[in-house]
Amino acid sequence: MGSWVATFVLYLFVKPDTPTPPAPLVNTVPAAVHTTPAAP
Repeated sequence: MGSWVATFVLYLFVKPDTPTPPAPLVNTVPAAVHTTPAAP
């Protein structure tokens, strides 16, 4: 689960056609990580 999140975040940061820094993304990612149950 975490691997696709990392890939998605990396894709968004590498994507050159974003004129503004993804501020909402910074707030959304930790929330998504904390809500997902940690697999052993």
